[in-house]
Amino acid sequence: MLAFTVFAFGTAAQPQPQDSSAAYPALQRAAAQAFVFGYPLVLMDETRKATVGNQFNRINHLRQFPDHTFRRVVRPNVDTLYSTIWFNLREGPQVIQLPDSDGRYYVMPLYDAWTNVFASIGSRTTGGGPQTVLIAGPDWQGDVPDGMDFRRSPTHLAWAIARVDTPGGDDLPAAHAFQNGMSVQSLAAHLAGEKAATALENTGAAEAGNPKTRVDDLGVEAFFNRLAQLMADNPPAAADGPVLEGALATVGVAAGAPFSASSFTPSQMKAMQQAIDRTRKQLMGVADRIPKNDCFWAGMPGGATLGSYGTRYPLRAYVAMAGLGAVGPEDALYPNTTQDTAGGRLTSDKAYILHFEADQVPPVNAFWSLTVYNENLYLADNPIDRYAVGSRDDLVFNADGSLDIYIQRTSPDGVPQANWLPAPASGPMALNMRLYWPKARALSGTWDMPGVQVR
Repeated sequence: MLAFTVFAFGTAAQPQPQDSSAAYPALQRAAAQAFVFGYPLVLMDETRKATVGNQFNRINHLRQFPDHTFRRVVRPNVDTLYSTIWFNLREGPQVIQLPDSDGRYYVMPLYDAWTNVFASIGSRTTGGGPQTVLIAGPDWQGDVPDGMDFRRSPTHLAWAIARVDTPGGDDLPAAHAFQNGMSVQSLAAHLAGEKAATALENTGAAEAGNPKTRVDDLGVEAFFNRLAQLMADNPPAAADGPVLEGALATVGVAAGAPFSASSFTPSQMKAMQQAIDRTRKQLMGVADRIPKNDCFWAGMPGGATLGSYGTRYPLRAYVAMAGLGAVGPEDALYPNTTQDTAGGRLTSDKAYILHFEADQVPPVNAFWSLTVYNENLYLADNPIDRYAVGSRDDLVFNADGSLDIYIQRTSPDGVPQANWLPAPASGPMALNMRLYWPKARALSGTWDMPGVQVR
């Protein structure tokens, strides 16, 4: 379903005949496919530049939750603190050390440069006790020291994102202490008994600008050059052979080789740029093709599985564009919607209620939350600085055990204020559930999300 055919690259989508680029439909299709294929890799590298620059193999702590001014990624998370590591495994294997979490839930997925999760560390998989993990690149050959949990990355660029559970407030010092117990250093330094480098404190972007916007601003030559350069250290998977030999070869993209704009006429370059611009807009339409339940929630079991994409290139590119760093379903489910029970677009000029029957409250081993975003998928300013509500809050349940959450821009009268999720001041909006460490009932599909009702 989520293959290249979801995009309309046929004759009807081509420029008008007076535009000379209309003479290159095959080239446009190849450029569009090459863009979809390579977008996650380029965005990953741009995100790395924006967060830590060239400070690889250093742990980087985010000590506070983002707010409505945050623009580094879309759909920002206000449930957990982040501790991230950008790896350059060309420099050799790296050792992550994690302290005892003392019962605190956390998850640390490890991503390759193409945004696939190749391993997951934390409460669900490896437990909450102290642990030492060795991360190595695709070419490393060596002995794994005793007591280390070994993980191999398929690419030399890799990313670890630890999500650390905290409700904030008085719990923040304890959560920070857990973060402070994390470290990363080279295997050689670890074996030599050297002290790990101090953590980076994320007080701002290493490079100005939103990573997505910076990628959007790359023209054909810059984008394809960047893709070819990154592919040299971050080899595509064996299953990617057909697109490498097809679309990428057609547009002249090969790992490590400079993209030669001079091999194409100005009209051909224009045609490829048009195809990429059109495809960038169409990518967001992938959301409309992801299976939804009867109440218009995507991200449910049986839909599009995140975290490991194989050859589902449009889905991989869409997830990178709409929420870089998604984890696999066993660690978190992300039901999301932009529609009410009648299929209408959610908008801040209406008031809504999300009602869970007693047996319908999200089943999780860790916790769940509901976040509201504006039409651009960023947090929206509101009078009480509340961007999400969830199971760690003092929600008021009804006498029968059911639960109501009220989504509207003004405080609802006659209902528990703890159950109010403020909507944006204006415009369309989106809702995103997060189920951390979902129970089997959620993963099997026997649990379902209810619809968002207009009040």
